[in-house]
Parts: sequence; structure tokens; C-alpha cells
Amino acid sequence: MQQQTRKFQHVKFTGGDFKLVSDQTQQLQNNQILIKVLYSSVNYYDKMLLKNKQNENCCLGSEGCGTIEQVGSELDENIVGKKVAFMCDGWGEYAVKNLNDCIILEDNTELKNAVDAFINPLSALCLRRIILQQEQRNVIIDGASCHLGRTLIELCRDSDIQICGIVRDDKAAQELKEKYNLKWVLNQNQQDFDSRFKELCKNQEFCPNIYISCVGGDLTGRVFKMMPPKSQLIIVGNLSEKDLTLPVTQLFLEGKQIRGFFLERYLKEELTQAQFSQLCDVVREDFKNGGKVFGVSATKEMDLKEWDKALNELDNIHGGKILLNICAQ
Repeated sequence: MQQQTRKFQHVKFTGGDFKLVSDQTQQLQNNQILIKVLYSSVNYYDKMLLKNKQNENCCLGSEGCGTIEQVGSELDENIVGKKVAFMCDGWGEYAVKNLNDCIILEDNTELKNAVDAFINPLSALCLRRIILQQEQRNVIIDGASCHLGRTLIELCRDSDIQICGIVRDDKAAQELKEKYNLKWVLNQNQQDFDSRFKELCKNQEFCPNIYISCVGGDLTGRVFKMMPPKSQLIIVGNLSEKDLTLPVTQLFLEGKQIRGFFLERYLKEELTQAQFSQLCDVVREDFKNGGKVFGVSATKEMDLKEWDKALNELDNIHGGKILLNICAQ
């Protein structure tokens, strides 16, 4: 197939700021595909990238989904037209990706439902993989009512993993108890939160040893300080946008450990291509069946040209999802 470059618009850091600019697609390498991006999403991960990825020519959009329009010379042309989900460069009308880095979705997949088919599903699957590598599997998750928290809870229910969710209010706590049948859910803003958490750590039925933190800041430091010796903290986000404060003695006297989790790095350093493909199969199968575990429903839909307004809207929708219409009619 004769390759043709495309003129397109995307959000890129240039001239000292992120802006919507016109560009030209590059020629495809042997194993690359050209994706016409139909939808992307706007979430707090994008806000983090906005602040921490201010490098010349860096493009925004943590993920996206669309259809394959062209393929490199070593790829089967029969995949043209297939639906795919991918990571990075989602806020642009076209994206060039290595085929092996994408998730090819079934033809019946509703792409609006699969707008977050990459980062949250694979993050949750990888975090479950990390948990299952431990002998003891009693897990604390803060920000448990966010999309990643709910997805991880859903995956852990069938994997012999006990969960205690930490949320911001009683309404969220009740929702988690009713929907996921969680036995332990704590409201971080209740006055007796610390005493209730300390009691939980003494519970022989559930003594936590792993803490997955999406919130960061003061809460993460408080909770991890109260956890038993040899506990492990896995930091996956910093919704509080505050630094972690923790006595250093917790680490060398009590043998506690802290690690970060960043999906892009984990996929490259911890998984073989075969292991990555197995996780992609799980995601693809779920969306084939309607996205019961990984699917999302957008709270609001906006156009690509409104990307900056969409970022500002995040704080007003309280954990909801904003869908960016990129090229869809």
C-alpha cells in the first residue's frame, strides 16, 4: 500500500506552552501503524503530564482509540480498518504507533465505551499482578472510589485478595459496600479515622501489608505510618498534589518499603511481549462483552479544540469522565 502523509492537528508543547498546532504525519516504519484517532479522554493523569512533561514537541493525551488507516511494510494490510486503543499522543487527529504497543479491539467494540481502554485497565491488571506475587494479600486502596480504584477492586474480588477502601465521604463508602460487597471501607475525613485504622491493623482476619495510594500527600504518610512493619507502599498517583511526609525510621527500623508504579515504565521493564499480549487479551475480551469491568461512561463530551477548557472542567465533575471527540462524526 502506498503511504501518504496526513496534515493534522494535535496538542503539543512548543514555544514555551502547550497549544493546538498543525503538523504532518511521519512516514511509517516497518511495524508501525497510522491511527485515525476518534476519541480520547481527559483525566487527572493528563493534568499531571501537563505539569511534568513540558519538553519541546511533547504531545498531550494520555491515551486514545480509533481505527487503523495505514500500516508499515512488514504488517498485514488486512488490519486496516481495525479498532485499536493506545497510550500517549491521544489529543491529536492522527497517531503513529508500533502495532505491538497497541490493543487491537474486536469489531463490535463501542469506541466511546473504550475511550479508557488502555491505562486504567492495564494499570489495574499490572497492580493485581504485583499483589499476587506477595505471600500475604491484604490491600489498602485510597481514592478507592476513583475509576482505577473501582477497577482494581473488581479484579481483586475473584483473586483471593482482601481489600480495604479509603474514601472521602460516607456516600462513597456506602456505594463501595453495596456494589462490591466490601467489608472494610473507611472515610478518611471522619474524626475517628486513625483509631479505626489502627484497630483494623490489629484485626487477625485482615492485617494489611500492601498500600496502593492514588491520593498521595498527608493522607498517604499518615496511613503508611500506622501500618505494620514490613508493609509495602505502592504510589500510583498524587491527586492531592502534595509531597509525601514520612519518618525515615519507618523504613530502616520497621523494614517498610516504598515503590512507584508508572504504567509505561512497568510495561517496558517488567513484562515480556507475551505477558503484555495476555493482559491485552483480557481487556479485549471484556470490551467484546460490553466493557462490564473496564468500560466507562463519559459525564461530558467536548471537542479537541476545547482541550484546555476540558482540563479546567475536571474539578467540577467530581471524579467523572470527560470524553474528547477527536475525529468522530
